[in-house]
Amino acid sequence: MIVRTATKHDVGAVVDIEERGFGRQAWSAQAVAEDVAGASTARVVLVAVDAACVVGYASMLVAGDVADLDRVVVSARNRRRGVGGALVAAAVDEARMRACTRVMLEVAAGSQPALALYLGHGFAEVNRRRRYYAAGADAIVLALDLGAPDG
Repeated sequence: MIVRTATKHDVGAVVDIEERGFGRQAWSAQAVAEDVAGASTARVVLVAVDAACVVGYASMLVAGDVADLDRVVVSARNRRRGVGGALVAAAVDEARMRACTRVMLEVAAGSQPALALYLGHGFAEVNRRRRYYAAGADAIVLALDLGAPDG
């Protein structure tokens, strides 16, 4: 498996993973295409590719010295195989390369696999947002401090 920057050729696969992962709360195909097109500016979209197939993706927005990790989604049949961890690690590396000092994200309080993934990568809880998600679930705000940028 490799993790690389998404291209316009990956949009269809990313949309499919997004729709299967989030159902009615999925980002639209247009939003995904715009995110991929905005990569290399403030938006970063990474894909995990295994045997020439996109098996997961991460989307991150960089604003100043903070990166917001908006999505990490892995196709159902590829979960628990290290794909999510590889995407998180690559997103953190990208944030460092862009001189970010912190990576932030929100995760549903009841999503134990996602919480375990992020906590395992050094993220720590910094806040809780009550009834943040459409279904009324709380969001846990997590942060990973990267320290001052080199140089």
